[in-house]
Amino acid sequence: MPGDAPVITSPTTVSGTADTAFPTYLITATGSPTSYTASQLPPGLIFNSTAAAICGTPTAAGSYAVTITATNSTGTGTAIITMVIAPFGFSHIVNFSARALSGAGSETLIVGFAVSGDGKNLMVRGIGPSLALFNISDFLPAPILTLYNNNGSIEATDSGWEVSSSGQNDGALIAATAASVGAFSLPANSLDSALLVTVDNGVHTSGLLTTNGASGIGLIEIYDTGGNPHACLTNVSARMNVTNGDGILIAGFVIGGNAPKTVLIRGVGPTLSEFGVTDVLPDPQIVVFSGTTPLASNSNWESGANTPTQISAASALVGAFQLPAGSKDAALLITLPPGTYTVQVNSLSNNIGVALVEVYDVSQDSQ
Repeated sequence: MPGDAPVITSPTTVSGTADTAFPTYLITATGSPTSYTASQLPPGLIFNSTAAAICGTPTAAGSYAVTITATNSTGTGTAIITMVIAPFGFSHIVNFSARALSGAGSETLIVGFAVSGDGKNLMVRGIGPSLALFNISDFLPAPILTLYNNNGSIEATDSGWEVSSSGQNDGALIAATAASVGAFSLPANSLDSALLVTVDNGVHTSGLLTTNGASGIGLIEIYDTGGNPHACLTNVSARMNVTNGDGILIAGFVIGGNAPKTVLIRGVGPTLSEFGVTDVLPDPQIVVFSGTTPLASNSNWESGANTPTQISAASALVGAFQLPAGSKDAALLITLPPGTYTVQVNSLSNNIGVALVEVYDVSQDSQ
C-alpha cells in the first residue's frame, strides 16, 4: 500500500560453493525502495548497493546469517537470509613416482608430466643410493636427474641432492620441503639427486641417468609443493624397459583433496612402435593397488570393465594419443577417493620390453 515501509520479498535462503563464483543474489522488496544494505556477508562476497545485488566469490565454507534492508521514504524493511557456502569439492594429483631398472639409452627411466596453469612449485627427486634403506641392493649408484621442457631444452639438472648444478647449497631447503610433503629424508652426502623448480603450463620430462652408464634400480618422484593453487598436475607418465622380478615398472600416485578423482590409466607397449620405439613390451598388463589390495586390472584396452568407446573418448578428452584397434595395450578408467595408489606394469607372458605407464586426470576440477 502507498505509504508503507518496504517488505523484502527475495528468497530467505541461498547457497553457494567456496572458491566458486556466487550466483548473484538480488534484493527485491515492495514499496519502491530507494536504498538497500547488506551486512555480515560471507568472506569474499560484496554488496553492490546500486544494483541491490550480492555477488563475488566466497572464500570460506559455512552457514552465514546475512542482514538485508530495503528503505523508502516511509521506513525500512529488514530480513535475515541464510547463506550456506559448501566446501569446494576438489581433488588433484599431488605426487607421482616411478621405480624401475634404469640404464643407458632406451633403458633410461623417463618420467613425463603435464601442468595446467602457471607457477606450479614442484620437488623432483632422482633416487638411487637411498633405495638401500628399503633393502634394494642393485640401485643406481650415482643418478643424474635432468628436467626438460616441451622444446627439449634443459630446465634444470642435479647430481648430489645437497648442492645444485650452480654450486648453491640447497640441502636444508630440500630437506625441509621433503618433510613438508611427507617424503622420506635423504642421508647427508648421498649421491641421490633433487630439484626444486617452478614450472608453467605445458609438458615437461625428466630422465634419470648415471655418469658411467651403469644400470640399476632408480626412482623418480614428483611432488606438488604449492605455488599457484589453481595450477595442477594433469598427466604423469613413466617409460622404461620392463623386465621380470625387480625390473617390473612400478608407478605410484597420490590424489589430494576432498573429492573423488576419475583417472585414465594406460599401460602402452605395442603402440610405442608407432613412435619409433624398438623392443616394445608386446603384452603389458596394468594392476592398480591401494596398499596391497588390487583394485582393478587390464591387459587389453578393448576388453574389461570399460568399453573401447569409453577409453577412446577419455583419451581424446585429455589429449592422449589413441590406441589402435587390435593392439594389446592396456587401459582402464577408475574413480578413486583421495589417497595413495600404485600401478604395476608387467608382461602377461614374462616378456621383456619398453613400456609406458600413464595416469591422466579426467575430471580436472581443481582449477
